[in-house]
Amino acid sequence: MKRYIIISAASAACLVLGACGQGQGQGQSAEQATATALSGDEVQDDKTYTATGTITAIAGNQVTIAHEAVKELDWPAATADFQAQNLDQIIDLRPGDKVSFSFNQAGGQYILTKIEKRGA
Repeated sequence: MKRYIIISAASAACLVLGACGQGQGQGQSAEQATATALSGDEVQDDKTYTATGTITAIAGNQVTIAHEAVKELDWPAATADFQAQNLDQIIDLRPGDKVSFSFNQAGGQYILTKIEKRGA
């Protein structure tokens, strides 16, 4: 019975998220996509933080940014992964671009709420 529920939830995630067979999950199984989708609904922090940095990589909707210190979170300067809410946010961005960005925490991930290139 438990197996049926897991499979049904995974199937629902595939339909809702389009994560199965379309490259969205990038190697995730249906169960992993479901877990990600469900955990994404658990907001851990509704505060928005801002920072600046340089994009070092982009893979799917994940953006890796070498960012300056984020004082509000007591973070030193470091490199971290952020998830774009949608690909439209990052379509014109490339590794090496200097950016200003805002993010919040949801489901254990850092979600970009805004990102834009800074002047050279």
